[in-house]
Amino acid sequence: MSSPQNTIAIVYDYNQTLSPNYMQDEVLFPTFGIDPKKFWAHCHELVKAQGFDNELAYMKALLDYLDIDRPTNARLRELGDGRRYSARAAFHRRKLTLRNSQRETSFTA
Repeated sequence: MSSPQNTIAIVYDYNQTLSPNYMQDEVLFPTFGIDPKKFWAHCHELVKAQGFDNELAYMKALLDYLDIDRPTNARLRELGDGRRYSARAAFHRRKLTLRNSQRETSFTA
């Protein structure tokens, strides 16, 4: 017999899906003083010169830029509080939070 489940996971693409902007522009670049033009040029160079996949180039570039200042999971959660959601996404997030407050479950973004 399986035990009751009270935890669910919602996986989504945040950038320009749940938010009108890119997360990097709103949170990461300003927080860590990253110049967007230089950052994206570095990403494109990784793709062009070294054959990286676009998404992997982005992740590698981010790690390169944050080498000295690598944020902890707690810091990333804190930065996540600075995200802005589109009106539709905010509505559904509030709806999930309300439903979960009526149960013994929790919802974290």
